Amino acid sequence: MTWRLARSLGRLREQINAAAPLRSKASDGTIGDAAHASRSSDHNPWVKDGATGVVTALDITHDPAAGVDIQKLADALVTSKDRRIKYIICNGRIVSGSGQKQPAWKWRAYGGSNPHSRHIHISVKASKALYDDERDWRFDTAEIAELAPSESVLRNGSHGPFVKELQENLARLGYVIRADGRFGNETDRVVRMFQRQKGLKVDGWAGPRTLDAVGRAIAELASKPKIEAARENAREQAAEQVERKTGWWQNVTGFFGAGSVGGGLLWGVDWQTLVVITGAAILVMLLIVLLRRQIVAAVRDIREGLA
Repeated sequence: MTWRLARSLGRLREQINAAAPLRSKASDGTIGDAAHASRSSDHNPWVKDGATGVVTALDITHDPAAGVDIQKLADALVTSKDRRIKYIICNGRIVSGSGQKQPAWKWRAYGGSNPHSRHIHISVKASKALYDDERDWRFDTAEIAELAPSESVLRNGSHGPFVKELQENLARLGYVIRADGRFGNETDRVVRMFQRQKGLKVDGWAGPRTLDAVGRAIAELASKPKIEAARENAREQAAEQVERKTGWWQNVTGFFGAGSVGGGLLWGVDWQTLVVITGAAILVMLLIVLLRRQIVAAVRDIREGLA
């Protein structure tokens, strides 16, 4: 079948290429592969312009070092509220344009198997007047530059809809957490627990890797039978309850490090061994106190015998 890319998306790609001429195109995409062909996807040329199929979806690679941060690009397109947009998928979330079944321009969790953390997906509507509208897309090229750490990472002190969405996703995964949009100590604790369970760096910061892992976990949860998912949630909740109950002891002994006292402050003895040694020393002292009269008498007898 003869196919072509929607001209509106071709124009968007031209603008991005002009803004970031050295960007990677490793995850760029137009027409879908066999996996896309087996399901409903705008990467398939299902829209017809005469005898030609039209692909109404475009993927753009995430390459912030070369000037294209897909989250920045997604946010800029959402801000523009361009009527050509059908939906956008980026970093485990999806947002619909105007005139769709879902509320317009409101991010929500994406349940597909690919969280789209390596590229952004942009679909345009199937009307020829829209998908072939070649007017410039409204965004400042500076807006799609690399995110500053303070903007790209959710951490203790952050607040807003992105934090609330993170909390809601963690709650869906079975963690006990309030979705109030404020990243406080409770959210920090749950994020650390999630990172620990997924083998990520445990720092309490919800950056790209942690958010990507959350998105993947949500996608996996959506694909599992309900009974299996409920069992896994129960296991995660049980693990969290154990950590809640033991957290006070970790706070007391936290400065000992991972099993060693003060990083070798007391000859490298781990704290469990130190507790045993201290208990034995206390027991010996108690025995000395209780038997002091007998000990004193025995010493006196020895002295008298030597005299």
